[in-house]
Amino acid sequence: MTTKELVAVLARITGLPHATINQYKRRFIEGGRFPCRTGAINPSITTEHVVLLLLALLADVPAKDAVTTAIHYANLCDDQGNKLGEKLTELLDSFKTPTAYAALTYHSRIEVDCGLPRALWSIETTDGQHEAIFGIQDKLWADIRVRKSLTISGKCLFDLGMIIHGWPKGV
Repeated sequence: MTTKELVAVLARITGLPHATINQYKRRFIEGGRFPCRTGAINPSITTEHVVLLLLALLADVPAKDAVTTAIHYANLCDDQGNKLGEKLTELLDSFKTPTAYAALTYHSRIEVDCGLPRALWSIETTDGQHEAIFGIQDKLWADIRVRKSLTISGKCLFDLGMIIHGWPKGV
């Protein structure tokens, strides 16, 4: 997948305008975090690139702050020391092949708090709902102020994972 294709996919999945996602993408290219097109060669991107752009969009920051914010959010850890960026990469990569983990991922969601370095990964299982908080470890119900958060559902993660890994072919 190229950066141009990624912009189209993220616009379709997030509902954000192409122009907005292009602004963020340009910042990642300028910051050296995304591969740059040279002549006719349009390099492919990795799942890690997708994760960084997705985190920047979910954090809802101005494009000029996209790269630093995405890196900051990607490095947020849960109480087990797992990083949000690595967990999200793992989730998207789980759709490379049909597995039980991929099926569980479909029943998850990620909430990213805007302006507060915290994210919540929730997954619905037969044993009930399990959660992992990345960043500030205070319980979300104990917040002392109003917060804004954006959520990406397991269905959207599934669609994104399937498309970036070529399932179905030609999409």
